[in-house]
Amino acid sequence: MRPLIALKLASFVQIALLASRQDFHPLLDAPPHLPGVRLRLFPSGISYLSQVAANVLAEQLPRIIIPDVEHRLPGDQGVIYISRIKISR
Repeated sequence: MRPLIALKLASFVQIALLASRQDFHPLLDAPPHLPGVRLRLFPSGISYLSQVAANVLAEQLPRIIIPDVEHRLPGDQGVIYISRIKISR
């Protein structure tokens, strides 16, 4: 059930970010600098969101694939290779 809540929260944040990039609808007759939604978070809500975010990060970070890195130093001083990067607990 909690992953579903995290998914809903993530989709809400994405929608909010997309909505903030768009201009306001002319039928609203409101200046664009006025807030359309106000959100009040209490410490218990922030604590809950922190726990959800920590669980999502703990689940998703080990799945991230980090590509190998190759960097040539200037003046033929050498090459730096970094490979098999993994995130562990």
